[in-house]
Amino acid sequence: MNKDIDDIKEDIHEGFENVTKQLKRDRDELNLQIHLAEAQVRDEWQEIDKKWQHFIAMSKRLGEATGESSKEIGSALELLGEELKNAYKNIKKSI
Repeated sequence: MNKDIDDIKEDIHEGFENVTKQLKRDRDELNLQIHLAEAQVRDEWQEIDKKWQHFIAMSKRLGEATGESSKEIGSALELLGEELKNAYKNIKKSI
């Protein structure tokens, strides 16, 4: 009977070790994925920030433009503004 209890204890111990190993693998993998995601978000942010700088520069040009060129700049600003809005929304979702 002692042998049966020892076998059960050993099975439980082995099962626990297997679960622990799997959890560690999962944790390590997630940790790496999070790190890579953070780097990706930083890269995306840098690209979006360049577009923001372009948006600001175009806004200043709009104030100086007249007639037809102001309409063109205004349309471009509207498109770029929408692109920035969507990009910001996507960044928020990913963090």
